[in-house]
Amino acid sequence: MVDTGFVESYDKTKIYYSFQSNKNSQVLAFSYGVTCGMYHLKYQDAYFKKTYSILQYDYRGHNNSGLPENLENLSVEGSAYDLKAVLDKLGIKKVVLLGHSMGVAVNLKFYELFPEYVEAMVFICGGITNPFDIMFYTDTTKVVFEFLKMAYLKWPYESESIWKNIPTSLAHNFISLVGHNRMLAQKNDILIYVEGIKSHPLKMILHFLQDYSKFNGEEICKKITCPVLIIGGQYDIITPLKHIHHIHKLVKTSELFVVPQGSHVSQWDMPEVINLRIEKFLKAI
Repeated sequence: MVDTGFVESYDKTKIYYSFQSNKNSQVLAFSYGVTCGMYHLKYQDAYFKKTYSILQYDYRGHNNSGLPENLENLSVEGSAYDLKAVLDKLGIKKVVLLGHSMGVAVNLKFYELFPEYVEAMVFICGGITNPFDIMFYTDTTKVVFEFLKMAYLKWPYESESIWKNIPTSLAHNFISLVGHNRMLAQKNDILIYVEGIKSHPLKMILHFLQDYSKFNGEEICKKITCPVLIIGGQYDIITPLKHIHHIHKLVKTSELFVVPQGSHVSQWDMPEVINLRIEKFLKAI
């Protein structure tokens, strides 16, 4: 049975959650990437709900959750507090955190704030520092991001209009190229992702990315004492494998698994492989 609802977070923002309880089992809490949704971990949900309890939630400003009154609260830290609010509402005291992309940063921040709640963590293709420093193996994407911010501040209504009206075919081709393995991922999955991105307000995305660009989880990684499984994609150009190896070195309690031919969304490229590796990790702890 699936329990869905809303919880009021620290700043009164309404956070949507979905909880599939499997009696007396470990709770897996899923945190997706910025502009994504619960569908991004759907293959993990379908596999693990048979033997584990599954908690999913929408970030503030994403999908079913509310937009905070203060847009400065669109942040990694705010999202960590949202997860805490959901766990408290459901009475969950121990959890395994599974994060993809920016979800890794959210889970790291949650661990720093509430380590007593965390039994273990799984990182999937997620960075722990400014993503614009490593994306596409260069830091020139920072220039692009700054240009987008400047354009939005100068022409907010026009920028939102352009964002909403980007041709789906163009966005699909670009995202397929840079974020996925087009030979392995399902075309319809990518299409759902494209439509999901365009449904989010540009101002929300820019505020979140601005905060994420300031995040640095290196010191948190050094202090982790719980088991961690780090998963990286062989051909991930959003969070390159070099950065994944760097995280592995920082987290002394970590195991590393590289997905052959894997992209930034490796959990869609080879869901069966990733699910079996995560299952092995969970059984070991």
